This record gives sequence, C-alpha cells and structure tokens, in this order.
Amino acid sequence: MRKKLIAVLLGLIVVALGVVLVGNGAFGWNINIFIEGWWAILLMLLFLIGIINDGPNLVNVIGLVLFGVLFARYHVPVLKDVNVWLIIGGAIILCVGVRIIYRAFSPKRYTAVGPATVTTDGEAGETESKPESQSCAFSEGESSYAGKTFSGGKYTCSFGSYRVDLRGATITKGALLEVNSSFGKIDIVVPEGVTVKLAKDSVFGSVNCKAPIADNADVVIKADCAFGAVNISVG
Repeated sequence: MRKKLIAVLLGLIVVALGVVLVGNGAFGWNINIFIEGWWAILLMLLFLIGIINDGPNLVNVIGLVLFGVLFARYHVPVLKDVNVWLIIGGAIILCVGVRIIYRAFSPKRYTAVGPATVTTDGEAGETESKPESQSCAFSEGESSYAGKTFSGGKYTCSFGSYRVDLRGATITKGALLEVNSSFGKIDIVVPEGVTVKLAKDSVFGSVNCKAPIADNADVVIKADCAFGAVNISVG
C-alpha cells in the first residue's frame, strides 16, 4: 500500500510538471516552477515520501517541518522579521522531549520470539522465571543473572546508567531484551558464545554491538536510543 502511495505521489508530481510545461509552451501561462524556496519544496517532498514509506519518526517529521518553515519564510512576511533558526531549534528540542515522554508511556508491540516465561526443573520442583522490568532515572542500576535463568526483560534508563549482566545465566533461546536509553547509558554484557539479533532505533544517540550477530540468535535485543548510548559487549 505504501509503495502505491509513493508511486501515486511521484506520478502526480511528474504530471503536474508536464502540465505546467505544456501550458507555458502552448497557452502562454508563464508559470515559473522555480519560485523562491523551490529547493525547500523538493526536500519536503523527499521527507514526505519517507513518512509514507517508513512511517512518521522524529527525523522525517522534523525534516518536513524544518523545510516547510524555510519555504514559508520566503512567502509569509511575518516570518522575515523573526529569528527562524531559533524557532526551528526550539521546535526540534520540543519534538525530542515529546517523543521521550510518549515513549515512556506508550505500550510497544513486539512479535514474540521466545516464550514469555520459562519453566525449569530442579530438585525442589518446577519454578517459573518471568521477564524482568526495571527503570532507572538520575541514578545507576544493575541486573545480574549469574546462576539464574534469563527469559527476557525490559530496561529503561534516563539521565543515568544501567547494566544488564547475562554472564553465568541460563538463557532461554530467543529471549527478548528491550532497552530504552534517553540521555543515559545502558550496558549489556552477554557470555561468550551467545549470539545476538539486534533491532535498533537511534536518534542523536549510538547503539554499539560487539557480540556476534545471527538471525536465529540466543538473545533478541530491541534498542531504542535518544541522546544516549546502548553498548553490547561480550564478557
């Protein structure tokens, strides 16, 4: 469906350009397609195509708004008397802040890769291990799974640091590890020989992985990062 929308959009642009050229030549319309700020319109279209193709995200929405404001500056007199760049900078910061707040409260949907819970047999009978959920703000924290079973977990860190240590753990195949770092740092340490499948969404941040990557991985890591860092290492 998205590919069809992009094709229709591009087709309309080409048709409109052809109509203008034919009209200028045959009927003397004298329409100048290279109006002031035409380059901003072109870049707006590219970001609009990105929104249709990939869905709205912080980068393509900010790009669309940014070049929309720059184009409007040529044709809206009131914008010629204000500091447009300061307004754009403030708007970008507002978008980032709203995105951080939205992510903190919005539920995320993931395709189940491994079991949500794991049952292990022991001398005392069967025990159930459930995925852990931890958050850290303006502080430091750590979750160590040495001698425990890891079946997945969700960790959020804002303005601080958190460490997820999987060394010495019994890892359920396909366990889903979700991490969200905003103005903070999350370190993940996996044992040697453990493979990772990584899905990342990084905006003004970094996601670094030194663990071996595989499709049928032992651990699936979903890393969201905004103005922060997620580091995956082998210990």
